[in-house]
Amino acid sequence: MVAQGMTVRLATAEDAEALAHLRFRFAEESNRRGPQSLEDFVVHFSRYFRNALDTGRWRAVVAERDSTIVGHAYLEIVDKLPVPGRPYRRLGYVTNVYVEPDLRNEGVGAQILERMIGMGREMGLESVVLWPTPRSVPFYRRHGFEPTDALELEFGS
Repeated sequence: MVAQGMTVRLATAEDAEALAHLRFRFAEESNRRGPQSLEDFVVHFSRYFRNALDTGRWRAVVAERDSTIVGHAYLEIVDKLPVPGRPYRRLGYVTNVYVEPDLRNEGVGAQILERMIGMGREMGLESVVLWPTPRSVPFYRRHGFEPTDALELEFGS
């Protein structure tokens, strides 16, 4: 079900600046914003995002209301080493599922995530992975994500 007046679609290079603004807000909300100005970030992010789309390494899904992007999620395509009998393997890394605060709990994030999951299936990915916040775990569990035995070593930021 699509929220009233909402369109969920694949992002294009033309969306880069709007996505940069949302990503900046996401970083502020999650206390991950560095010293870079919004203007500098928009330039840097837009260049990165357009290149990432061109290479096919990244995809993004956006939710739009009244021609304004109000939510997004990103999917990085990660090539895996071949194994005998399966020479071409890939997984997806889902990151930055974000919806504008005034539209949360209206199903917008679910629509974005379902589109992302469907895209992963259509691409033949083996799985999709993500690193949820503790608060978002129930949301992802409702969409079929399960805990794994993965380990992570962080090098700092």
